[in-house]
Amino acid sequence: MTRLRIKDRRTPSQAKAMLATQVRYGQGQAHAWEKYDLSNEEGVKKLLADAGYTNYRRLVEELRPKDAVLPLGTHVGWHGWEFKMPTGGGSYSAIRHADGEELARIEGESGRFVVSQYQERFDDSVRNLQRCTSGEEAHYGDLLSCFADGLASIEAFVNEIAQPHLDRLPRGQDEMVSLDYKLDEWIPLLSGGQRVDKSQLWWRHFQEVRSIRNWRQAHPRASVYGIGDSTFCNQLNLWRNGVAIMLLYLHALTGRLAPPELVKWAYVPDIEPIRD
Repeated sequence: MTRLRIKDRRTPSQAKAMLATQVRYGQGQAHAWEKYDLSNEEGVKKLLADAGYTNYRRLVEELRPKDAVLPLGTHVGWHGWEFKMPTGGGSYSAIRHADGEELARIEGESGRFVVSQYQERFDDSVRNLQRCTSGEEAHYGDLLSCFADGLASIEAFVNEIAQPHLDRLPRGQDEMVSLDYKLDEWIPLLSGGQRVDKSQLWWRHFQEVRSIRNWRQAHPRASVYGIGDSTFCNQLNLWRNGVAIMLLYLHALTGRLAPPELVKWAYVPDIEPIRD
């Protein structure tokens, strides 16, 4: 029986990187770059000191526990809600754009609105990751769902930031625009000319995550396969770089502020097997 868990503590370097990322790219820091030089550690320390966190070393140590809460004025953006409709039939609930355009409607029954699909899918990916690492029996299907939702969150993010600019974005020759095409052709147009850096570890892990999802779930190649405990664990450890850091990188590249939960999970400690 495969049993996995997330290690209790981040490494000091992980905690330091998580803190710096939150300062540079996290929600609540919209104007930080205007006041501080955040390209180096001294600028990060200066911002933190001005915010009341004068003992940098102690703050890094406090962020090492896996469930540590990030400091600073972060906010958790709402991206969906459930609602109950009154009985009797003909009522409806709708979301409208500021100009009055109706974006979504549910008639005659209770339901759920989602206003940021990439955050919703990322949350689903995290929930499946937590199922795999609960300490109880881990199921490989949860890993595949974790990967599928994580990849969906990345594509949904690109679609969300591209939506206001679709009339000027190329579409290539295929009827459906692939994620690879969006990353190669759309991102430079949405980021002031910067291209996705494919030399980094997170890009390699993103490719591995996508390959596993394709071979085992989306387009299964065979009816039989085997997966050992160590391979299961190693594959699940691809999620941090291949999904969370990839999504975080796209936020930074395109100038979007990252939700604090994304920053936290981008620096989740390693996953390890539980030995009986």
